[in-house]
Amino acid sequence: MEEIDKVVKKLPNQEVDYFKIGKILVSRWYWIAGSLLLFMLGSYVYLWYTPKTYATSGTMKLEENILV
Repeated sequence: MEEIDKVVKKLPNQEVDYFKIGKILVSRWYWIAGSLLLFMLGSYVYLWYTPKTYATSGTMKLEENILV
Protein backbone atom coordinates (compact mmCIF):
# COMPACT_ATOMS: atom_id res chain seq x y z
CA MET A 1 0.00 0.00 0.00
CA GLU A 2 2.91 2.35 0.65
CA GLU A 3 3.98 2.23 -3.03
CA ILE A 4 0.61 3.55 -4.17
CA ASP A 5 0.91 6.54 -1.86
CA LYS A 6 4.32 7.49 -3.35
CA VAL A 7 2.92 8.07 -6.86
CA VAL A 8 3.09 11.75 -7.69
CA LYS A 9 0.30 13.01 -9.92
CA LYS A 10 1.60 15.26 -12.69
CA LEU A 11 -0.30 17.43 -15.08
CA PRO A 12 0.08 16.41 -18.72
CA ASN A 13 2.62 18.32 -20.75
CA GLN A 14 0.77 20.63 -23.13
CA GLU A 15 3.62 20.98 -25.64
CA VAL A 16 3.69 18.96 -28.85
CA ASP A 17 7.03 17.39 -29.72
CA TYR A 18 7.09 17.43 -33.52
CA PHE A 19 10.51 15.83 -33.67
CA LYS A 20 9.22 12.80 -31.74
CA ILE A 21 6.18 12.55 -34.05
CA GLY A 22 8.49 12.74 -37.07
CA LYS A 23 10.69 9.96 -35.68
CA ILE A 24 7.64 7.76 -35.18
CA LEU A 25 6.44 8.39 -38.74
CA VAL A 26 9.87 7.68 -40.22
CA SER A 27 10.23 4.49 -38.21
CA ARG A 28 6.87 3.26 -39.49
CA TRP A 29 7.44 4.26 -43.15
CA TYR A 30 6.18 0.91 -44.45
CA TRP A 31 2.70 1.60 -43.03
CA ILE A 32 2.58 4.94 -44.81
CA ALA A 33 3.86 3.45 -48.10
CA GLY A 34 1.47 0.50 -47.83
CA SER A 35 -1.51 2.73 -47.13
CA LEU A 36 -0.63 5.00 -50.04
CA LEU A 37 -0.29 2.01 -52.38
CA LEU A 38 -3.58 0.52 -51.18
CA PHE A 39 -5.52 3.77 -51.67
CA MET A 40 -3.96 4.39 -55.08
CA LEU A 41 -4.91 0.88 -56.17
CA GLY A 42 -8.44 1.40 -54.84
CA SER A 43 -8.82 4.70 -56.67
CA TYR A 44 -7.53 3.13 -59.91
CA VAL A 45 -10.08 0.31 -59.63
CA TYR A 46 -12.84 2.83 -58.88
CA LEU A 47 -11.95 4.91 -61.93
CA TRP A 48 -11.67 1.79 -64.10
CA TYR A 49 -15.24 0.66 -63.34
CA THR A 50 -16.93 4.08 -63.14
CA PRO A 51 -18.54 5.11 -66.44
CA LYS A 52 -17.21 8.30 -67.96
CA THR A 53 -19.54 11.29 -67.89
CA TYR A 54 -19.08 14.41 -69.95
CA ALA A 55 -20.77 17.78 -69.57
CA THR A 56 -20.83 20.82 -71.79
CA SER A 57 -22.76 24.02 -72.13
CA GLY A 58 -23.25 26.57 -74.87
CA THR A 59 -25.28 29.56 -75.94
CA MET A 60 -26.70 30.41 -79.33
CA LYS A 61 -27.36 33.94 -80.47
CA LEU A 62 -29.94 34.38 -83.22
CA GLU A 63 -30.72 37.49 -85.20
CA GLU A 64 -34.27 38.15 -86.26
CA ASN A 65 -34.26 39.52 -89.81
CA ILE A 66 -37.70 39.63 -91.33
CA LEU A 67 -37.58 40.31 -95.05
CA VAL A 68 -40.89 40.78 -96.76
